[in-house]
Amino acid sequence: MSVDRVIHVLEMDRGVVVFHVKYSSTNKDRPIIQAEFVKKTYAGWKWVFGGGHSPIYNVKEDPVMEFGESWSAQYLPSTEGTEFGKSPFPMIFGMINNDEIDNIISINLNTEKEYTATIIKGDHDFYVWYVFIEGKEEDFKIIAKNMDGKVLSERNLKTENAVTREVLFNGGQ
Repeated sequence: MSVDRVIHVLEMDRGVVVFHVKYSSTNKDRPIIQAEFVKKTYAGWKWVFGGGHSPIYNVKEDPVMEFGESWSAQYLPSTEGTEFGKSPFPMIFGMINNDEIDNIISINLNTEKEYTATIIKGDHDFYVWYVFIEGKEEDFKIIAKNMDGKVLSERNLKTENAVTREVLFNGGQ
């Protein structure tokens, strides 16, 4: 796992989830946001599972860019029962490139259960958000809101048969 910059380390039962960025050798201006679960073993740390994506970047430099393109999302499925073993996933995570977005909500479209994302703000020019979800692969609506609760953008996320991939979106504003 190559890492250019660690954004956040989240301690979990039996390991950590590391949010980090790396940069393509062909495009140093475009980060690839990663979330990786690494577990502690008797022999040291061992990578278990994770993934990443390169979001559209950078909305601050392109005023014509659609507001819905100023944030990204990716679904990481549960690894229980796979060759990867147990991890804290499923999880949805992404990057925010617009300071107006203050809140991300994921709604399970089958159960209508809402999950409020944790947003990691730091000394970087973007934010990282994540939310751990329960259950099996379901469809979600993901909503980006401002600090007043106004919906700025929303997308539908299809997770059926996901391995690890950037989500497929339909809809949006």
